[in-house]
Amino acid sequence: MNNRIQDTVSGLHVINELLRKYVREGALCLEEKKTIWETYKNIKDTNSLIEDAEQKAHNDIDGLYSDACLLYTESKECTEILKSNAVVFSSFEGETVYKWIVAPYEKSWRTESEKANELWRKYSGLSNRLDSMFYGGCSEEEIKKVEEECDATNEQYKALKKKYEHLYDEYIEARNKWIGLISFDLMLLDVLANKLAVVSQCIMNDITIIKKEGGV
Repeated sequence: MNNRIQDTVSGLHVINELLRKYVREGALCLEEKKTIWETYKNIKDTNSLIEDAEQKAHNDIDGLYSDACLLYTESKECTEILKSNAVVFSSFEGETVYKWIVAPYEKSWRTESEKANELWRKYSGLSNRLDSMFYGGCSEEEIKKVEEECDATNEQYKALKKKYEHLYDEYIEARNKWIGLISFDLMLLDVLANKLAVVSQCIMNDITIIKKEGGV
C-alpha cells in the first residue's frame, strides 16, 4: 500500500525524468510542463509527509528508513539537475502553459454566450414587435404566429443561457485550479527538493538513534 513518502518519491522521480529530458532536448511540450506543475502541487505538502512518517514509524520502521533513503536520493538528484542547468530551465514559461490549459474553457463559454446573446436580441425584437401588433390592427392569426415564435425563441435562449453558465463555471474552476502556473518557476522545485532532503535526512538520523538506543 502506498504511503505519503512513497508517493513523494514517485513524484520526484517523474519530475527528475522530465527535467533530464528538458536538458537533453532543450524544451518540453506543454503537456509535460503541465505534469511537472501537477506533480509539484501533489508533493509540496511536507507537513502531511511528516505526519505519515510518524505514523509509519510505529508500524514499519525499517520500511520507513528505506523510503527515507529513496526520498533523499531523489531529492538530491533534483537539486543537482536544477542547479547544473539553470540556464536551460530559465526558458520555462508557466503562463504559456496556463493559457494553453484554460483557453479552451474560455472559448467554449464565450462561444455559447454569444449565441445566447443573439437569441436574446431576437427574442427582444419579437417581443417588441408583438407589443406593437396588438395596437396595429393585426389579425389574431398573425399575432399568434409571432407569439409562438417569440415563446420558442425564449425557450431556446433559456436553454442556451443555462449551458453557457455551466461552461462559465467550468472555466472559473479551471482558472482557479491552474492560476498558480503563471508565477511558477522551476527554482521552486529546488526549494522543495532541499526541504525534502532535510526531512528525509532527519528521518534517517532519528531511526538510527532509535536503533542504537534499542528502541526497536
